[in-house]
Amino acid sequence: VILMTAQRNGLFEIYYRNSYPFKAFSPEIKINMRKLLQKGQHDQHIIPSATIPLNGATSSPIGQMKKWI
Repeated sequence: VILMTAQRNGLFEIYYRNSYPFKAFSPEIKINMRKLLQKGQHDQHIIPSATIPLNGATSSPIGQMKKWI
């Protein structure tokens, strides 16, 4: 659609014959993008430990689980 519209408006030949109309990124932007896309420092995983605070009988299912753990 864009090519047909440009051809109808008479701009297709101008754009086609001219050099590339868009400028490339500057080297500073390339370096900044490289730094941006790098992976950062990884935080270590911390696994919390806990106990089951239950003073139930060991014959109950929860008491058996607490005794097993």
